[in-house]
Amino acid sequence: MSFEAGGTDWEGDVISAHHILSRTPAPHGPKALDEHALDTWAEAHSAFHDVLFAACPNQRLLKIVRQLAEEAAMYRRWSVALVLSNPRADSEHRQLLDSALAGDWERAGEVLRTHIEHTLEMLSNYVEAHPDQQPI
Repeated sequence: MSFEAGGTDWEGDVISAHHILSRTPAPHGPKALDEHALDTWAEAHSAFHDVLFAACPNQRLLKIVRQLAEEAAMYRRWSVALVLSNPRADSEHRQLLDSALAGDWERAGEVLRTHIEHTLEMLSNYVEAHPDQQPI
């Protein structure tokens, strides 16, 4: 719905949010211990994903999306802090940008599903490989 309702201003917001995210490196490795770097990246990441949905005229649906994003935030932070790198993330974000600008919500849905599943996969693999270092 956001892709259909979003106009030129929304497209500009999507481009801007992607630009900021692409220039904000995810703090992997030793940098993951830097709370400021982690917070800065998390804000840029959330802003990009938020803006993709921002033009949705259905406020109830938008509220659900935001609630789910908030619930997933903890796992996303763990994935950045615990996993050394996610080489696919930049590509997936670019694909989301391109899909949004093309108005291709079906492609964006596929990319977003893969993006979320990849985070889950990385965390699951880490937990299996490091049972003594549970993030909770």
